[in-house]
Amino acid sequence: MRNAPKRLLTLQMHLNLMDVYILKNTVDSLGFLRPEDPQPEVNHNFWIHYWPVLVRRDRRWYKTGIPKGKKLTRFIRKGIPASFRSTIWLQKCPKISDEKHPVGNDVIDEIRRDLSRTFPDNSIISSQIGKNALGWILFTVAEHFPEIGYCQGFNYIAALFYIITANKNTAAQIMIHNINLRKEYYTRDMSGIRKDVIVLYRLLRDRGIFPRSLLRLMEPDFQMMVSKWFVCWYLETLPMESVLRIWDCLFNEGDSILFRIAIVLLEKSAPALLKCQGMADIMAFIHDIGSLPVAVECHELLKVSSFTRNI
Repeated sequence: MRNAPKRLLTLQMHLNLMDVYILKNTVDSLGFLRPEDPQPEVNHNFWIHYWPVLVRRDRRWYKTGIPKGKKLTRFIRKGIPASFRSTIWLQKCPKISDEKHPVGNDVIDEIRRDLSRTFPDNSIISSQIGKNALGWILFTVAEHFPEIGYCQGFNYIAALFYIITANKNTAAQIMIHNINLRKEYYTRDMSGIRKDVIVLYRLLRDRGIFPRSLLRLMEPDFQMMVSKWFVCWYLETLPMESVLRIWDCLFNEGDSILFRIAIVLLEKSAPALLKCQGMADIMAFIHDIGSLPVAVECHELLKVSSFTRNI
């Protein structure tokens, strides 16, 4: 018991650091400007509980190193420390193929137009170096996917890869590999998205937890509601900490995490959705789903999703 005061002091020191670097800093660790928080108490409570989790996971990874097999999956589901994230994301990515295809001027123009629109509140991406790197990554991706060229949402995905890796070559390598795994999401007919939205709908129906009457009401517009979740892997929908935790699992376990997260979000939101007055309210609710506690509490979200079976 003699060490108890020391442990308490250490935890208090970590909470003090959290207060300075997370809650009072105007720019976060990824370079994003912190907007004025409409729910400061909710944000504070989240970090009070989540910061010690980050500290514990950081210590565990540094003590153990990068594990293998099922242990690695278990570690990843509990969170990758920021200093390990780039290495883990890169693990399964082959080198970029030397085969390249010409990129049309129309694609180049699309990329250029989106550079200044991409995370303008991020100090890394909004800098000239960041814009140049982002443009290079997107051009490199276009060279490897002539059937796609450029797709809305690629700019945000590429930007986050660059923010995390701080290296345009590494970012391009990770992005090319992961787009290649999901090419049908980004073709003109978006056939992969359409197929997976149908799969998600059937999973919700067959699990029997989400109200069937509500599901039938949502069916005509279901693809419109959730397709963005699959296109951008929840980027632009959920808080950044939740997105990073989802991507950690996505790049290790594959697309099942996209379905598991969608199911948790929708099933947990069912009581509120039942209170909506018609489709317009439902659409608005789904649009703002990232502000709900189930979306913000990323550690709990990932924990619950890992117990979502048969997916």
